[in-house]
Amino acid sequence: MKFRLLAIFVLTNLFTFAQSKSDSMWAVYKDKTKPDTARVKAIHDLAWGLRNNNPDTAIVLAGEELVLAQKLPGNKGKEKRWAGLAYRTIGISYKNKGNYDLAIENYEKALKNYETASDQIGVGAALGNIGLAYQYKVNYPKALEYNLKSLKILEELDHKQGMGTALANIGNVYLFMFNYEKALEYYNRSLEIRKAIDDKQGMADCYNNMGAVDKERKKYKNAGEYFQQSLDLNLEVGNMRGAGGCYNNLAEIFEFAGEHQKALVKYFECAKVLRTVNDMQALGYCYANIDEVYREMKEYKKSILYSDSALLISEQTGDLSVRKAVYESRSLTYAAMGAYREAYENHLKFKAITDSVFNEENSKQIGDLKTQFEVEKKETELKAQAAAQAVVAEEKNKRKNFIIYMGAGLLLIVFVFALITFNRFKVTQRQKRVIEEQKQLVEVKQKEILDSIHYAKRIQSSLLPNEKYIRRSLERLHRVK
Repeated sequence: MKFRLLAIFVLTNLFTFAQSKSDSMWAVYKDKTKPDTARVKAIHDLAWGLRNNNPDTAIVLAGEELVLAQKLPGNKGKEKRWAGLAYRTIGISYKNKGNYDLAIENYEKALKNYETASDQIGVGAALGNIGLAYQYKVNYPKALEYNLKSLKILEELDHKQGMGTALANIGNVYLFMFNYEKALEYYNRSLEIRKAIDDKQGMADCYNNMGAVDKERKKYKNAGEYFQQSLDLNLEVGNMRGAGGCYNNLAEIFEFAGEHQKALVKYFECAKVLRTVNDMQALGYCYANIDEVYREMKEYKKSILYSDSALLISEQTGDLSVRKAVYESRSLTYAAMGAYREAYENHLKFKAITDSVFNEENSKQIGDLKTQFEVEKKETELKAQAAAQAVVAEEKNKRKNFIIYMGAGLLLIVFVFALITFNRFKVTQRQKRVIEEQKQLVEVKQKEILDSIHYAKRIQSSLLPNEKYIRRSLERLHRVK
């Protein structure tokens, strides 16, 4: 089993402090004439800066932060907020020491203080921290549960950096559950946000974890490119812990290519960096990987030597995943050496841890939580679909109303036009009747005139001799002469 050194994300930007040298912060903290608010900020900066490299000192300083927070005058919310920060610092420090139970205990105290202070960003951060601790304890259902709660709160706040962190942590859980498609989905969502806010460290972490996904999918070329992008960004921002993880993951690519010597060079660079930053858990992973390389090279004594170192660290940190992998590797190594009794003993230890970690109850919890997550996702999709259908229905209703209004308008226009036409028709009919009446009147007048003329003619005819009579009379007179 190869150990991926993933970027484990922690939401850190609850406050933004000016970057100062440690000696100046010590000076502020020790100067009791300074306001308590300034002193608590200084001691927090000191503790937070040491949480990874010197967790024991960070725990002591965070304890001082708690004492100072209680002295803040007249502001219970501010006191609780600083207490939440102090408990988170202690929790992360214990996580780095491999004591996950104490880490969860302090994260839960931080959560209560944030809730009292109504600090929702702090609540989201503490939930994410608890999820990470459960991930280290190989309790993936609990890890997924708390990370999903964290994401929900941070999305409601539209806290971009926090959303990027929560999305990536959920991707990590899915990666450890071997659900690579889901893991890549959440990493890509996180990377999109990181790019939008120009978070180079966040981008480096996403590239590292996306490389882990492609490595598992046997896309080694893509994986190597992702790991190198992550390494370059980590070195640019000075994150040596992240650089150590990239060295480890690049070593795996060389190992899969059969280039064992190049792989060992990268693993040793990884171990050197991790010892510098005192990351014991990651160092245990690195030693377990070196153990496996030497076993593949048949250098069994060196394999056993590094497996001893990995086991020693895993006992200090309580990391069952390292212990399980090392026992499996040692059983194979002893078998190859012909030491079958030792091989059998290590196999039994490997089997016992495997059964305790991946028991039936845990598998059922994973299945139940995945089902719950899918149901919530389906509900979200149905709500989105219903909203879309409502929009479509509203548009249809608008179009229907528009058609009705247009029809009514057209009918009104037709009615008005018909009314105008009818009025014009009535006027025309009236004019026609007037013309007919006038025509009839003219005809009557003409008849009266004609009748008068005919009457006069008859009178004339009755008084005057007709033309024939006159002509005859003229002819007789002419003959007489």
